[in-house]
Amino acid sequence: GVDLKEKRAKRMRENIERTRLQNKVKVTVADAKTFQPSLPPLGFLLDAPCTATGTGRKNVDVMRRSEAEGKKMEEELVNTTVGIWENAKHWGSKVCVFSVCSLSVREGESQVDTFLRMGGVEIDRIMPEEVPGFEGSIDAQGRLRIFPSDRGDGF
Repeated sequence: GVDLKEKRAKRMRENIERTRLQNKVKVTVADAKTFQPSLPPLGFLLDAPCTATGTGRKNVDVMRRSEAEGKKMEEELVNTTVGIWENAKHWGSKVCVFSVCSLSVREGESQVDTFLRMGGVEIDRIMPEEVPGFEGSIDAQGRLRIFPSDRGDGF
């Protein structure tokens, strides 16, 4: 895992230990737009920076932003994510799982569409039997979109 902020990297390490993956995942504090791993990872999770609108139940402040403030923030975060992808697609990994806790299509599905247009990536369609209980959350392209209302308290 790569994160620019030590505080988030610490939380990532705690989650990795909690799930007993410490022997499989390395956490590094670095800028993912420029980070180069020493060995190609088998895969990686691109948990994209976003406006976090999907966490509104737990973090009500994200819902209090003005529309203009939200759009400006979204634009900056989308550009950051594209920069991360531009770097990460050269790591030699075979698998990237894209994740975002935003309700915005622009921060989710549209980002994936951008990566597809940039080349070097294709969607491995999610099959209904892989996500029991969320079969109806798979779109026509095979992408999974889960809303906070699908799970009770959100993400």
